[in-house]
Parts: sequence; structure tokens; C-alpha cells
Amino acid sequence: MTSEHAPTAAVASRTSRSARREEGSRRARRSLVLTLASTVAPGSGLLATTRRALGKVLLGLFAALLVAGIAFVVVHSGPLKAAVALGTSQGLLLILAVVTTIAATVWVLAIVVTHRVTRPRGLPHSHRGLLRLVTAALCLVVLAPSAQVVRYALITRDTLGGVFGGSLVQKPQPTPSPEASPWANTPRVNVFLLGSDAGPDRTGVRTDSMIIASIDTRTGDTVLIGIPRNLERVPIPKDNPLIKIWPNGYDCGDKCLINALWVEAEDHKELFVGDPNPGLTTIRGVLEEVLGIRIDYTVIADLAGFRQLVDAMGGVEINVVEDIAIYGPPPNYPITSWIRAGRQTLDGYHALWYARSRVYSKGSDFDRMKRQRCVVNAFLKQANPGNLLRRYPEIAGAVKENVSTDIPVGALSDWADLVLKVQKASVRSLALTPDNISVVRPDFAAIRRMVADALAAPTSTPTGTTTSPSNTPSGTATSKPTSSPSTSVDPGTAVDLGAAC
Repeated sequence: MTSEHAPTAAVASRTSRSARREEGSRRARRSLVLTLASTVAPGSGLLATTRRALGKVLLGLFAALLVAGIAFVVVHSGPLKAAVALGTSQGLLLILAVVTTIAATVWVLAIVVTHRVTRPRGLPHSHRGLLRLVTAALCLVVLAPSAQVVRYALITRDTLGGVFGGSLVQKPQPTPSPEASPWANTPRVNVFLLGSDAGPDRTGVRTDSMIIASIDTRTGDTVLIGIPRNLERVPIPKDNPLIKIWPNGYDCGDKCLINALWVEAEDHKELFVGDPNPGLTTIRGVLEEVLGIRIDYTVIADLAGFRQLVDAMGGVEINVVEDIAIYGPPPNYPITSWIRAGRQTLDGYHALWYARSRVYSKGSDFDRMKRQRCVVNAFLKQANPGNLLRRYPEIAGAVKENVSTDIPVGALSDWADLVLKVQKASVRSLALTPDNISVVRPDFAAIRRMVADALAAPTSTPTGTTTSPSNTPSGTATSKPTSSPSTSVDPGTAVDLGAAC
């Protein structure tokens, strides 16, 4: 009798074990699905458990945050403007970092609680380990992007404080109005782009690169006005203390060049009572006199840090229209290599040499001025959100260390909109060179007329021709450079910089 029932008992035992395994697998799948649900929407997985009330609270908080985010986007007329408003407010960035940290912590706790409440007992060790591993992976899915959001928010906040800290001299400036168009009362805004070559091996600040970017606030049409660093006999504004020393202008021959005015003003700080930056005050006021326009804002970039910024952006694409020399130290300036003609992406080292080299370059300083405007144009056109996001920490670090401006933080949202217009519009160039002025005895009335005509003209004519693209890498030595492109337009006319570069 016992032997007859033994097979039946064995079968029943195997069936029972199979049923338990199947039940365990079913509960494991249920635990996994509910844990995944809490990953998608915090607390939703708990709604099917004994912790239903906790699930409702967490899901309600998640919904409230989602509604608040949507409302923020709607109020700012779209995701792009909302992102700009968020990214240009130190207060909102701090709130974002704190809220994201708290939300991510609660979210991860919701995932872990869902796992612990729903995990079945009696599972084999390997199955339990697999569920824990999946739960940990789901926590990382939430933590990784949250940590990145917090990191970027704090980096941006820190960068805003470093660049827009108000260290530059503040002048009465156009304030965007609260109307539909923030620039409704400002048809053009003029920004002084100053490249400084100050360094530990040099005395004072030399204004190595001076460009005025005049922007049509309605269309984004921009004119870059290049001012030669060796301009002489420049007028001193009547309200500038240096007028006491130079009542007839900064005139002492080739030792009184415009790029020496910064140091001249700093050497007479005692005259500038209450002014923390006499050099900037002076050079900006002098340029207003020379050009006949008001300078609204200033952006100062350390040219030594320019290399770092270009590398952080992954290089800058430039159409090099003639071979550019890379040379060694004075007094002989031996040529060590060349940047070859052709369209190519330059790293920071070669981009800096492209912008500053003067050896064997037709026009010397004046040709260099043109190349510097080409670099500015390339930066404007190539700064796309995708590239900026990928390299954001490096770019923010380079900007914080090497750029300063008096543009107020509160106006950055309006400026971001304006930059988007500039990227889609034409960028024209007006260079003050021996082709249209005398740097030794300049006719300032003629200069002001040229500037006024350039700002009034809606269109421009391309200048000259460019060389065909080349795949030749930079830095290969050769004996002599190629020839420069020819020009055939009025040298006093603003020309399309995209065609000229």
C-alpha cells in the first residue's frame, strides 16, 4: 500500500514546489512592475499596496510639481523662454537646486519603499539579489539626471555671480521696458567688446582688441565696428578728469595711442575720485567721442583665457583666407609654423594665434582687426544650445575666469532673446583702417559719418573672395604665405562679415 502511493506523493510534492515557484515568480514580477511604476511617477506603485495613503501623498506632490513646471513654461510663453528665464536668475537657480535635491531624495525613497513593501518572501537568494539590483538601477535612473540638474544649476549661479558681479563701472543704461517688446524704447544697443592682454609679465592693461557691436533690437542686425589700437590724437570727453592733463586731446605723437589710455587713466587715479575703474571709464568715453554713439554696455574678455574658452567649446570653425604665421618671442619673432588657408576648426591655441598674429600678414594690425571680428562672428553663429549643454561645465568655468561685464543679471533673459535674433540676422563689419581713415591725423567728423551710415544701412555688399576649403591641418611649416583676397567695395562701407570671413 505504501509503495503504491509513493509515486503519487512525489508527484504532489513536485507540483506543490512548482506552484510555489510560480507564485513566487508572479509576486516578483508584481513587485518589479510596482517598483517601476514608482520610478515613472513617485508613489504610484504604492497605490496597490497597504501603503496606499503614502502613495497618494507622494503622487499628489509629484503632480503639484508637474503643474507648477507647466505653469512656469506657460507664463514665459514657451519652453525656450522659460529655460532662459530660469537660467538667468540666481534666485530661481538656487530654488531649482534645492527643490531638485529634495524631490530626487523623496523619489528614490518612494522607489525603495515600494520595493520593500512588495518584495515576496521565500524567494531564492539569486532572485532577491536580482530584484535589489533592478531597484538600485531604477534609483540611479532618477538620481543621475537630478544630480546633473543640481550641478548645472549651481555652476550657472556661480558663473552669473562671477561674470555679472558688477565689478565694472556702471553707467545709466537702457532698461528693457515691461511692454511686449522689452527693447521697445531702445532701437539700437551698443556693446563695447574689449579684449585685454593684461598679464603677470605686463604692466597695466592694454586694450589689445576694441570692437563695438551695435545691435538692432528689432531685427538683430548687427554691425561690428573695429577700432585700431594705434589711433592717435583722440579727443578726451569734457567730463573726464584727464581733460585737465590733455585739454587738446591725447596728443603726443606715436606714444599717445588709444590703447595706452587705460594705463594713462590708471596712472592718474587721484583725479578720478570715487571711480573704481578709471581706465574703463576713460576708454569708453573716448570711444563715444570718436564714433559719435553712446556705449551702453561693456564686455571685457581676457585674451589669455580666450584659448581656454575655445577649447571648452570644442573649437571654432573659421574660414582662414590666408596663411597665418605662428611665431616665437622678440626681438626676432622667428616663425615656428603656419595656420594654413582653408575652412577648418581651430582649437584654442590656433584660434588665439589666428586672432593675434601680425607677422607676414597684409595690413598688419588692421588685418588682425578683421580676423578678430571674424572670430566674434564665428562665436555668435556657432554657439548652439546642444553644444553648450554638452560642454557646459568647461564653458562656464572658462567664462567665469576670463569674462566680466556690466550687463545686469536681471536683463539677461531679454538679452538671451536678443542674441537669438542676432544669430539669425546679418552681421556686418565696419573697420577703421588706413583704407578709410588716417590713424595719425584722423578726421573724427568723417569717422562719425561712416559709423552713422553703417548703422542706418539695412543691407551690405560682400567684400572680395575667399579661398576654397582646405583639409590641410594647422601648424605645418612652409616658406611663405598665400596672398590675401582682394577687395572692390567702398572701404568706408559696412560689409557682410559672413562673406568677408
